[in-house]
Amino acid sequence: MAHEALVDGERLTGHDWVPSDPIVLLPTDAQRWDPAENERTVPVGFRPVGSVAGCRAYEAAAAAFWKCINTAEADDEADDPGALAAVGCLRAISTIIESVSRLPHLFEQIEPTLFLIMRRMLTPDGQDVYEEVLEIVSYMTFYSPKISMNMWSLWPLMMEALADWTIDYFPKILVPLDNYISRSTEHFLTCQEPDYQQSLWNMYEEH
Repeated sequence: MAHEALVDGERLTGHDWVPSDPIVLLPTDAQRWDPAENERTVPVGFRPVGSVAGCRAYEAAAAAFWKCINTAEADDEADDPGALAAVGCLRAISTIIESVSRLPHLFEQIEPTLFLIMRRMLTPDGQDVYEEVLEIVSYMTFYSPKISMNMWSLWPLMMEALADWTIDYFPKILVPLDNYISRSTEHFLTCQEPDYQQSLWNMYEEH
């Protein structure tokens, strides 16, 4: 017998919805994000679907994010809605990661798409969305079954940013750093290039 549910006025049946599935978010129009809502609200155009139907929702959210970033870069206005929508897209991605946290096999699949966002937005290009990107890094280093070498390559970016312009984010940067050290201790202790222990010591000396 097919499952059936009513979500936002839309009837979902069969593979569209599974009662035991975590809820994820599928973007329909990221530009409709309402910044007047509370900080955990995702774009208005993101509708919930079951994880079976929306297991690739992160790809749509990532595509929407890059579209918003391109719009923001093309617009010099301080209150550009594209920049605000980009924040909403990243919050939606964080929600998706939380939703699939019980499905560790998906993390290898979603990492390449999200890695492109994290790698660029942990640089000065991401100053407007740095807090949201740190949250994604924190989730990826906490929920992934194994911290990949790609994820480890983000460590130097965070250290460089901390030495230059992200001191206000120091408490939030400590969250993913703790995940790296506690969940991939052997690599942290044995890797010499880069030397994570030395970079951590330098950070504490400076701050």
